Amino acid sequence: MSEQDRLTAEDRWDELHHDLRRFVEQRAEHSGNHLVLPLDDLLASAIRAPDKAMTSPACASRADPTDT
Repeated sequence: MSEQDRLTAEDRWDELHHDLRRFVEQRAEHSGNHLVLPLDDLLASAIRAPDKAMTSPACASRADPTDT
């Protein structure tokens, strides 16, 4: 988990882990030896990263070419 170290340093990992575990326990359905996690009504929001964050080669390939 790439963010675990940062969130641990910010003293936020345990709360996130607890909330995520509770979310899965409440919503997951057992199907044989698998868990099915329906997310049909999950809402997500995003904000645009500052332009300087899009200058790395890894980010450049994800940039929207129609966005000016």
